[in-house]
Amino acid sequence: MPELPQLQEAIKILESTGPEGYSVGGMVEDDRVNIFEDDMPEGSFEVASLKLPMFKMFGKPPINEVAPIPTPKEKLTNPTKKQSQSLEIERQKESDIFDPTPDEKIDLAGETVEVTPYTKQPMTSIFYSDIERVLARPDTPETFANKQEVIDFFNKNRIKKTELEDYRIGPLLKLFEDNAPIPKAQVISQVRAAPIRGLKLHATGLGSQKINPQGETGVRYSGYAEDGMVDGSQRERVLYINKKDLPGDPGAYPEGMFGGESVPRHEFNIPNEQDTYIVGWSRLTDRMGILPTRLEAPKTKSNIPGLTRERERAQRQLSGLFAEAQNKLNAQAQRRGIPVDEIQAQSLEEMLSTYSGTLNEISPGLVDQMDELIVKARDLDTEIAKGSTADTSGIVKVAFVDEMQSDIMQKATERKQQLAASLRKIQEEGADTNIQGLNRKAQQVLDFFEKNKTVFRPLAKTEEEAAKIGEKIAKLDERVDEIVRGYIDTREISQANLNELQTLLNENIDAMLNEIIEIDSSTVDRLFPDLPFKNRDEWADAIVKSNLYELAYKKFVLNEADSPSYYAITPSEFVSKRYSFRGDTATPAADRAADKERRFQAFKEQGAFADSRFKGIGMAEFYGGPKAVDESGKHYTSTLEKILKKQARENNSEIITMPVQTKSGGKDVFKITDQNGNMVATLTSARQADIVVQNNPNYSVERMRIPDEKSTTPVFAIKITKEMLEPYKTHKAMGGLVQFEDIFEV
Repeated sequence: MPELPQLQEAIKILESTGPEGYSVGGMVEDDRVNIFEDDMPEGSFEVASLKLPMFKMFGKPPINEVAPIPTPKEKLTNPTKKQSQSLEIERQKESDIFDPTPDEKIDLAGETVEVTPYTKQPMTSIFYSDIERVLARPDTPETFANKQEVIDFFNKNRIKKTELEDYRIGPLLKLFEDNAPIPKAQVISQVRAAPIRGLKLHATGLGSQKINPQGETGVRYSGYAEDGMVDGSQRERVLYINKKDLPGDPGAYPEGMFGGESVPRHEFNIPNEQDTYIVGWSRLTDRMGILPTRLEAPKTKSNIPGLTRERERAQRQLSGLFAEAQNKLNAQAQRRGIPVDEIQAQSLEEMLSTYSGTLNEISPGLVDQMDELIVKARDLDTEIAKGSTADTSGIVKVAFVDEMQSDIMQKATERKQQLAASLRKIQEEGADTNIQGLNRKAQQVLDFFEKNKTVFRPLAKTEEEAAKIGEKIAKLDERVDEIVRGYIDTREISQANLNELQTLLNENIDAMLNEIIEIDSSTVDRLFPDLPFKNRDEWADAIVKSNLYELAYKKFVLNEADSPSYYAITPSEFVSKRYSFRGDTATPAADRAADKERRFQAFKEQGAFADSRFKGIGMAEFYGGPKAVDESGKHYTSTLEKILKKQARENNSEIITMPVQTKSGGKDVFKITDQNGNMVATLTSARQADIVVQNNPNYSVERMRIPDEKSTTPVFAIKITKEMLEPYKTHKAMGGLVQFEDIFEV
């Protein structure tokens, strides 16, 4: 039987840091930062800037979701009377501005922060946890009877398994005994300590100075986009997490461990980029699109030829009167002995401003006649401009996603699915899982996956998890002391006590050590960091939500006149063509099966990941498009199409098929606006535009390129609405997720 000092030594092991920093038994340091004291120094951002809500994206649930009578986001524009009253009561309780780390309040030091359009909350975050939302509801119990009750509660509220994983609910519940009570506050603390709360956004290109604390950043990868974009509109938006926000992660970028496997890393000039992991990124451009329903051209268009002839007659008459007036002035000059060349007017305007008094003396009524013709000509110019206005009623600016990727997640998915399918097939064949051609380190990674069913690194324990381990140690210590004291007092000990002591000192300690010390450091570097949004449905969903928020902010808060009105996704054929990928969602099943078999054999015999011959299939499944079909010819609904539909449904918007300019071509038009920015006309003639502006000095003209049918491609798009300014759940609701079993998804 081990002596008590051995137990104390074992406890010290549990309370100390394990190999390479992967076990934490004590308290996890709280590294939450006030955004005005660290990454974003006090006073570092402008009034109505995007920086506050976008740089640190995580906040607490909005009041409309946690009110006694909640108002779902899609019903914010038309709440019931009781919902409105409930919302107002909750709004009155909100007397402070919350930080993306909700336990810390921020001091605005006189700065102005905009509020959301409907709930009137400070716009300090984009995302919130759905888990925290349901826990914050007034009808949620303060304490759950046991872990099964917690699980049932989350299932009842349709919380997804992947969300529970990203907020690390499983590791916390695992530390509770089956029938031990679980405080709600402890679960909320676990949610707020999850790595996802460190999610940030970096921007390059157009508008980057409104998002980045360090200011404007140039586009990192120019090109990689179709023709027809608005000049200067290319930009990149990058979701990333600092490595320090992943407790216990070694910070090493994962390596390719199998032949043919590589893990690319795009870099976007993020400050201290070597200390970050990029969750995903999007490349966008602005383009012009054509709404499916267009208004008829102005009816006055049919009068243009007559108006033009009348304008030309008025101009001829003015020219005649100008010549007549000049002759009269010349004759008057000769009579008075004045050199004729001294009174030569260069224009009608100069003549009227200089010699109108003289002309009225020598030819009464001539100046009035010219004035009437000038007014008539200007009126005719205005009528012609109105009648000549190009029909741009259906032309809108579109924020177009040329590409969306997650380097690290796509490769993690590829490795996971390759290993899972290969091991499954090997087991079906009854063979040993020891793959030919694998080096020792690759075999370690394979062994880890076979045991743990994951390709992601284990994280260190959170504060809540460490506290529970500490409680277990304390209880174990108490019980050992109780048995030992009984022996000291009586000098007797039963066999049952001996067996219990043996279990406490050996089996329990071993179990806790095994729980903490799971993997050696040489293997862990080759695994993938445990980032949130591991499935492409979810990292893409998060990128789309952040894109929509930015566009809505520009349109409805910053009131940028040229902000896009729609958001659209590229169809897959452009991306596949850009990278010379073959295959799409219509690729026959037989071709796919043959390709998978070839790749399986390569892994089994050589330990290598062979490239698919049909990489375009994954692209098509992800991007899709109006023309995407499956093998039977039916429309294929892609990942991004599902995301757009869900966002349209929840944000009082609509998803439409819109022709968007993706080729050079189209035509130039000239948009004329008055001094208040109101549109006067949109002309196809530069000469007409110049005439209108000359006659109206307060008007301004802007050249605009509009597409024609030959320069456009039909794409899926949704309209930007104010609802997109209200916070989003980080994860989609249950039922929206498709689990891909195909090992060659990407």
